[in-house]
Amino acid sequence: MWIIVLPFAAVVVWGMLLAWSPSFSTQFGIGISLIGIFLQFVFLGFADWYGHNWHLTKLSIGFFIGATIAVFFYCFAVIFLPNYFSYNGTTSIFMAINFIFSTSLTYLKTESFSSTSKSKERFIKLDILVD
Repeated sequence: MWIIVLPFAAVVVWGMLLAWSPSFSTQFGIGISLIGIFLQFVFLGFADWYGHNWHLTKLSIGFFIGATIAVFFYCFAVIFLPNYFSYNGTTSIFMAINFIFSTSLTYLKTESFSSTSKSKERFIKLDILVD
């Protein structure tokens, strides 16, 4: 129980200490807390999903929903507290993270030669883990 609760508490306390610090802005502390919670929910959701052989359980779905809610709160904080954050900068960060996964799929492409047509065939190599 403490293994799951302690990282969440540490991130929230760290973010709130930064929010109350005069050398940092309130928005920065809230952003650190929400992004930390998002990353922990995503990690725990994928760990549970992987631990159950890629079958979604109610717990992993709950972790993913919690991650989505944390990111929505972060985006709302960026939109409605615009003194120190820019919405365009935050959107570009999330788009860059999404771009990392799309480029990794592109680099997984492999070439194979068909023995019948002698033409190059391009495909994305994906492992389908379905029973």
